[in-house]
Amino acid sequence: MIVIDNVKLLNQGQKHCVICEQEKSEGIHLFEYFICEKCERQIVITEPNDVYYHYYLKKMKKIKLPTIN
Repeated sequence: MIVIDNVKLLNQGQKHCVICEQEKSEGIHLFEYFICEKCERQIVITEPNDVYYHYYLKKMKKIKLPTIN
C-alpha cells in the first residue's frame, strides 16, 4: 500500500473511502479525499430526517478545504 496526500492507494488502483473507510476503485475525489460510488449514492438520497443523515455529516467533516500557500 502507498500513501499519497493522505489517500491510501492499493496496487490495484483502489482508494480509501473517507466515509465507509473501505478500499474501493470507483467513486469521486473531493479535494484530496475519495468517496466511493456507493457512499456517494447514499449521501445524495439520504433525507435530513433519516437516521444516517448525521452519520454522513460526521464522516464528511473529515473533508477539509485545501489551503493556498
